[in-house]
Amino acid sequence: TYRIEITDFNWIMWANPGESFEDVRVEVDATFTGGPVDQNSYGLICRHQDIDNFYALLIASDGAYAIRKRVNGGDLEIISGEFYEFDDAIRTGETTNRITAECVGPILRLSANGTLLVEVVDRDITSGDVGLIATTFDTDQMEVLFDNFVVYQP
Repeated sequence: TYRIEITDFNWIMWANPGESFEDVRVEVDATFTGGPVDQNSYGLICRHQDIDNFYALLIASDGAYAIRKRVNGGDLEIISGEFYEFDDAIRTGETTNRITAECVGPILRLSANGTLLVEVVDRDITSGDVGLIATTFDTDQMEVLFDNFVVYQP
């Protein structure tokens, strides 16, 4: 497993394998193992060009989800709606979720446990690396374990 532990408020951590893709489907088993259940998000990255340009496809341990992007060093803005949405397909608390991110052409899709959560169209970033990501909000503690990380080129 790959472990991300955060010990700071409003913090983002990620890891990339150092590859580059255009169209990609990424999957991982993510297990939330510590921290307040309503103060985190975690998931997958696609089209990571650098710290200033990437997409993050995220779920949270309280059942929330969102697709976010950072372009030209701006804020990590939500592009899948007004704020985080919720879905019963996401297992809450300290449990494991199978997360799938698809970045194919301008279409970005986020799924959890085989259920499509959201699909958006965005043309700002067309290629880049993939990776794992975790964030905290109003807490300084969060831990998530990632396993069975797989990258497919459709």
